[in-house]
Amino acid sequence: MKKILFIICIVLIIIIAVFCYTNLTFTGIYVNDKLASYAPNRFYAKKWVNKVISEKKYFSPDVVINDKITYKKANKNDDKFKIKNKDGEVVKDINTIREFSLINLEHAITAQVPCTIIVVDGEPLLGLPTKDNAGEFLIAVKDKFKLPGCEEPEIKENITIDNSAIDVHKFFRSVDKALEYISEGDNKITVVVRKPFNKEVPVPQTTVKVSSSKIPFGKQKVISKGSPGKKIITGYTIFENGKKVREETTKEDFLIQPVPKQIAIGI
Repeated sequence: MKKILFIICIVLIIIIAVFCYTNLTFTGIYVNDKLASYAPNRFYAKKWVNKVISEKKYFSPDVVINDKITYKKANKNDDKFKIKNKDGEVVKDINTIREFSLINLEHAITAQVPCTIIVVDGEPLLGLPTKDNAGEFLIAVKDKFKLPGCEEPEIKENITIDNSAIDVHKFFRSVDKALEYISEGDNKITVVVRKPFNKEVPVPQTTVKVSSSKIPFGKQKVISKGSPGKKIITGYTIFENGKKVREETTKEDFLIQPVPKQIAIGI
C-alpha cells in the first residue's frame, strides 16, 4: 500500500512539475514561427491572444484566422523580452507588459474576411461585401471628382475586382465607409478629369535683320514694322482628384499669321 501511495505521489509531482513548467513559466508567443510577443506565463499568453482574436472577429462573423500560433518557454532575462521606461529601468508592471504585448499581437495576427476586393495596380486596396458594392464604390469615387463641362471621369490606375479575402481592417460593410477610408490617407485611386478648351492666344512677331549697303555702316533702319498674329488652341485641362495638373494641346490653327519686323543694318 505504501509503495502504491509513493508511486502516486511521484506521478502527481511529475504532473504538477510539467504543468508548472508549461503553464507558469515565462512564455514567448510565436505567430507563424516568428516571435511576436511574450507573457509572464502561458495562461496570460493564451488570454491575450484570445482577446486580440476576439476583437478582430468583432468586425465580421466571417473573419478567418489562418496564422499558426504557438507558445514556448522563454528566458525572461533575454533583452528582447525587456520593456524599459524613459529612465532605462526594466518595467515589471503586468498592465504595462499586457498593453505592450497586445499591441505586438495586434500587428502580428492577421484576420481576413472573404469578400469582394478592389485591386489597384495589382495591390489589394479594400474589401466590400458584394460585387455590386464594389461597382457602386467605383462609380462614387468617379462622381466625387466630377466637374461641370468636363468629360466623364476616368481612373488612372488599373482597377480589377476579385473574390478573395482581405485584412479585417480593410473590409468595409458600406460604400460610404470605404470612401472615408481612401479619403483619410493618401488617395490610392487617381480620378482623371479632362476639360476641353478652345482659346485664342497672341502670337508674338519675330524680328528679321538684313544687311544693306544703302545705310551707313553700323546704322539701323526699320524697313517694316510687321505685326503680331493670333492663333486658336484646342486641347484639354487635366485634373487629378480635383486638382489641375497640366494642359494638353491637341491642335493649333492660325487666325492671323504674324508678320516679322524687318530691320536693315548698314554695312
